[in-house]
Amino acid sequence: MARKRASQRPSHSSDSSSDSEGSADEVQIGPGLYQQLGTAAALRRPADFAVACWELAQLTRHLFKRCSKALQGQLAEDMLLAVECCDGRLQSRAALAGLVEAAERALPQAKRAALQRKYRESGVALSRRQRRGGGAAGSDSDEEPTDFSQLPLDAVEQVFRHLDPITLARSACVCP
Repeated sequence: MARKRASQRPSHSSDSSSDSEGSADEVQIGPGLYQQLGTAAALRRPADFAVACWELAQLTRHLFKRCSKALQGQLAEDMLLAVECCDGRLQSRAALAGLVEAAERALPQAKRAALQRKYRESGVALSRRQRRGGGAAGSDSDEEPTDFSQLPLDAVEQVFRHLDPITLARSACVCP
């Protein structure tokens, strides 16, 4: 069996027809190349959050052990950012759970513990926000609803700047 494993290992010869796994051992990914991906910016945008989490999980699963310490630090920072930026949507929470699972396998113990602690805290905070927002106490039911035409233009632009396509479509279905 050891012989079979040895034959499956990538050869480091000058053969240009080697598989992609063999070349991944030889390639060092630098922090500059990772920054070009724009993962941190994508994690902050609700529309791109799930895809960015999935990409970060794939990078963590397949490249974390092979990359430089600086890049490992950036990946760990982006994982913490993902935990902070996760909203209550099911798709976002599922993507974050996949990222945390990948991080549990790849991160060193101290960073893994910090990520797990932050993940638990964000879950508790999310459930508290949902409980507070779901109740009828403190609602503004006595006030007349405001139309977009009554709001200043800069306020409307600010609102639309923070809406992702999914939320915008949901609000279009609900609002008359």
